[in-house]
Amino acid sequence: MHCALVAIFALLAVYAQAQNCNGKLSAAVRKTIVDLHNKYRSEVARGIATMKGGKKTPQASNMNKLVYDCQLERETQAWVDKCQKAHSPNSRNASENLYFAWGGSNTQETHLPRAIASWYSEISKYDASDPQNALTMNMIWAESTLVGCGFSNTCPDNMVYVACRYRKMGNYLNRSIYKKGAPCRKCESGRGCSAYEGLCVA
Repeated sequence: MHCALVAIFALLAVYAQAQNCNGKLSAAVRKTIVDLHNKYRSEVARGIATMKGGKKTPQASNMNKLVYDCQLERETQAWVDKCQKAHSPNSRNASENLYFAWGGSNTQETHLPRAIASWYSEISKYDASDPQNALTMNMIWAESTLVGCGFSNTCPDNMVYVACRYRKMGNYLNRSIYKKGAPCRKCESGRGCSAYEGLCVA
């Protein structure tokens, strides 16, 4: 019962926070961003994500559930609005994923989910810990707790630009993405467990 209540309160907190940003993204898209990230993090935490060769990811004992962060959105949006096809030099200790597209629909409702799915799809090409798997590694870095994204469909040449940032910053060389073990077994002190997701929650 306790785990169920924790999960409900965590879900309500995520939705409420996603509503309160004052930026280009809609509240519905922010919620989609959080939901998709946590869906994929849950798959890894529960050991059901598929890596290269059809292998399943080891379970994660300390995978945090992400919460949407308005400050990260503002920082990311400021960079995306520059329309530069490169990582920001001022990401302020946050990991960063980029996505570009041309043609077809140019809406945030189309491209935010598409960007997140494309980053996560890299896990099927590599082992989870492969350095070439940086896009997925940023998304599933266990210690990260915050995500915020930016979107533009006004760049030159009809380019659609999506970026998401994650904090705590992850993707460090020679450090594990997460601790292996039963889900929620090693949540940080003070964090609860969303048992059905296998994610640690604030």
